[in-house]
This record gives sequence, structure tokens and C-alpha cells, in this order.
Amino acid sequence: MKIINLVSCGHRFGRPVGVSTIIDVSELPNPTRLEPERWRSSGGFCGSMIDWAKERDDYRGIAASIAGLAVRLAELDPNVRIALACKSGRHRSPVMARLVRDRLLSRGVETTINDRDGWRERTENRSTP
Repeated sequence: MKIINLVSCGHRFGRPVGVSTIIDVSELPNPTRLEPERWRSSGGFCGSMIDWAKERDDYRGIAASIAGLAVRLAELDPNVRIALACKSGRHRSPVMARLVRDRLLSRGVETTINDRDGWRERTENRSTP
């Protein structure tokens, strides 16, 4: 059985261990830069960002392409691990990981997601424990 493992991560924290492919999604628009007031209180990735991305042709198109590539890679390696990376791993990469997962699940492909870096900035920038 094929299992595709997706890792959302940030470039600034280095290459994730054990991934066979890294796909850079940094060129996609960052939702927090396009609509800062809308996302200011979210503190990072939130579920409503997925709905926002589903309405955008750029996110949908890239998700479809990545899902197709992931299926092809899984034919070569049944436990393929693919990293989706942006600058910090807090917005674009976790959103894209979920869009790709949804496309893969609709094809009947088992998929996991590991959000490697989304927590880092929130915990590193805390002023109190």
C-alpha cells in the first residue's frame, strides 16, 4: 500500500531529515501579507486559511501538480516523504500540505502530514513561558 508522507517546513530551519524531495512553495502569496488584518489574530496557520487557499487558482493549480508528482514518486517509493517548504513553515507550506493531502485522499492514496516548524516561531518569540 502506498503512503505519501508530507512534511510542511521552513527553509530557515534547515532540510527535514529523511525526505526524498523538497518542493519550494515560497513563491505562492503569503496570506498574512495579502490580508494582514484578517490573519493578525491567528498567530500562524489556521483552518480558515485552507478555505482561503481553496478559492485561489494559484494554490489549487500547484496543489494539483504536486499531488500528481507525489503519486508518481510513490510508484518508485511506496513510503515517499515529500517536504513542502516556505520561509518559516507557518502559513504557505502547512496550507499547501493540506490541499495536497485532500487531493491525494480523493484519489484513495493514504497520506500523512507532519508540520515540522509551525510551532517554532510562536514558542521562540514568547515573552513569557
